[in-house]
Amino acid sequence: MDKYHVPGTQKMPTVTLDPDEGFFELEGNSIPEDAGIFYKPIVDAIEEYFKAPRPKTTINIKLIYFNSASSKWLMNILKLFKNLPQESHELDLNWYYDEYDEDMVDMIEDVQSLLGLPIKTHTLDK
Repeated sequence: MDKYHVPGTQKMPTVTLDPDEGFFELEGNSIPEDAGIFYKPIVDAIEEYFKAPRPKTTINIKLIYFNSASSKWLMNILKLFKNLPQESHELDLNWYYDEYDEDMVDMIEDVQSLLGLPIKTHTLDK
């Protein structure tokens, strides 16, 4: 599988999936007109990566703002990563957020409780 990269805009996040490095990142805002059109190819790329995942996958989420439709897709994507076999695979999930964004903190806590994923939180550099 080749590296998957989508440059970001004011409404769409930058997306990087590097299968050779086991690296996935979303960065910026996610407020697309049609979240399905934007996120479906990302899900397809992740599913392709799962055919031969690296022993360790690092996920960085650096979303400043995302709408409810993007939130649903983000949950679906993280559910996919939760399904990697834990006994043979290490998942390093880093979530970066503005320290004053209480809604984002709530979202991170919801993801942790709903999916049981270990999330390392970091504040965004200004």
